[in-house]
Amino acid sequence: MATESDPSAPIIEADPTAPITRPLTDDTLDDQLVWALVEAAPDGIVVADDDGRVVLVNHRTEELFGYDRGDLLGKSVDELLPRRLRSAHRAHRTRYRAEPRTRSMGAGSDLSGLRRDGTEFPIEISLSPLRADGAVRVIATVRDISDRVAAEAAARRIRHTLDAIDDGVFIFDPGSLRFSYVNQGAVAQVGYTRDELLTMTPLHLNPVLGDDEWRTLLQPLLDGAVTSLTLMTVHRRRDGTDVPVEVLVQFPPGAPGERPMVALVRDVTERIKGQRDLRESEARLRTLYRVASEQRLGSPEQFTEMLRAASSLLGTELGVVSRIDGHRWVVDHVWSPELPLTTTDGFELEETYCSLVVEQADLVAIDHMSRSRYAGLPCVGLFRLESYLGAPIEVDGELYGTVAFASRRPRPEPWSQADQDFLRLLGTWVGRTIERNLTDAELFDARRSLAITEDRERIARDLHDTVIQRLFAAGMNLQGSVGRIDDVETRGRLEATVDELDETIREIRSAIFGLQSPTDGGPGLRGEVIRLTGELHSTLGFAPRVQFAGAIESIAPTVAEHLIPTLREALTNVAKHAGATDVQVLLLVDDEVLLRVIDNGSGLPTTHRGGNGLQNLTDRARRLGGSCTALRGPTGGTVIEWRVPAEPGDLRP
Repeated sequence: MATESDPSAPIIEADPTAPITRPLTDDTLDDQLVWALVEAAPDGIVVADDDGRVVLVNHRTEELFGYDRGDLLGKSVDELLPRRLRSAHRAHRTRYRAEPRTRSMGAGSDLSGLRRDGTEFPIEISLSPLRADGAVRVIATVRDISDRVAAEAAARRIRHTLDAIDDGVFIFDPGSLRFSYVNQGAVAQVGYTRDELLTMTPLHLNPVLGDDEWRTLLQPLLDGAVTSLTLMTVHRRRDGTDVPVEVLVQFPPGAPGERPMVALVRDVTERIKGQRDLRESEARLRTLYRVASEQRLGSPEQFTEMLRAASSLLGTELGVVSRIDGHRWVVDHVWSPELPLTTTDGFELEETYCSLVVEQADLVAIDHMSRSRYAGLPCVGLFRLESYLGAPIEVDGELYGTVAFASRRPRPEPWSQADQDFLRLLGTWVGRTIERNLTDAELFDARRSLAITEDRERIARDLHDTVIQRLFAAGMNLQGSVGRIDDVETRGRLEATVDELDETIREIRSAIFGLQSPTDGGPGLRGEVIRLTGELHSTLGFAPRVQFAGAIESIAPTVAEHLIPTLREALTNVAKHAGATDVQVLLLVDDEVLLRVIDNGSGLPTTHRGGNGLQNLTDRARRLGGSCTALRGPTGGTVIEWRVPAEPGDLRP
């Protein structure tokens, strides 16, 4: 073996696989045998002198660092480390030289070796001083811990994954029941630290089950009768509160005596609360359905009873169904056993809690009004409401209003999710009921309108088929008798009576048309004339009588375009100047279109020369190639006749 005093001494090499044929005693440990032991070592062995230069390496060192032995001898051990570690390593060597002893190198830190090809690998180094020939050398045992580091990294990843699980993971010994591992979810679940839990057992966390009960539960797993078991129980936290949990215990396969129990523990507080809230909501809806079904569907009584029952279930003093009418808040239905209520045509929307629901387009829950800028609902006057729960009502997909409940007292606890879900369902039910009421009202109006139309048609048929025929027959008989009467006065009276009958028949026919026409006038020119006279009813103070003759719908559009404004202006002039109590409108179509407006008013003054109104009528007629006249009636009043061709040519300027 080469030494510092004789560096030229030959290095003794031996075959580490050669069999040893003699006992290993102190007097038989010669250089060859010692060297064989060094070469056979599973770890790298490096001997360095006081300056840190390599004086001896074994075969495993060559394998670890990728160097030939000749390349390593005389090389500084610093070169076997990455550059970033070399300065620190030189400092470590200096301190070690001052106090040489057997120890691990860089305990608690990550060490890396540098192979000849530049790659790094994790190592573990143990140091021992070697004193010989008056010199101190250092023996370094180098171990490649790549597999261990990889295994530890994998274990860290697994622990990190387990710690990311919200559920608690408890691993414990089936014999002692002591925990050997807990994840962060378990720590958060029970409030103990990880170190505290590793000194505990399930008995420390469960206030219900004792040692015997636990072992009885686990026995089927130990016997292999089942692969897992689930139980609902409680865990007592460090602060003394009990948490309902669902525990799944499994006994994974493994080496006998080394198989741990694994318990997955889930906090089921929210699940139990949700189940309880669901049961409460179902009970509320059953109660509400029973109460509401006793009243006629959609009736005011049903809404009032619904508000009473819901207020009782929610523990409130007031229930309101309201609608939004523009910027107004209108109370449709309200119930309160104690509060004096005020209902009017509406209140300003901005002054109500309803505006909060409108702004958010969602349910609003306030358990203490100090959190709100609002002081109360207008329908309860000056009473301050301390708690409020309101939900929107939608009708045909549009926001209609709100259904809300309130009290003068603050809530002992916040509105629960069950309360809010209940009100959302109630808001949906109210919206559907209002939709049904509106549909029923529209259907009722349609049926009533149809009944009125049918009655009008029946009356019109009776007038046409019976009354007119009888009047016409009576007129024909009278007209036939006129020629046989010699008395002039009597004959004149009969002729006047025949004329009166003809006029009556025309008026009845006009009335028949009115009965057969829709209340809005219907389509076409007839409808426009009827709508116009209806509009001017309030202006005139009475309804004008309208009579049609001829093919009214055949009037050319260019004529109709001027006829309607002409009629409007003529009737407006009557309302302004005539002081009439009756107006008759005749629209006749033959070779020409004649519009005649007759009133019983004061008539035209003797000095009348035509104002702007009459001039406008004349101008419209002239543009169509016609004329307009205004004459005093034979018995007073005014007769306006507006005549134009049925088929006008080009409009005149």
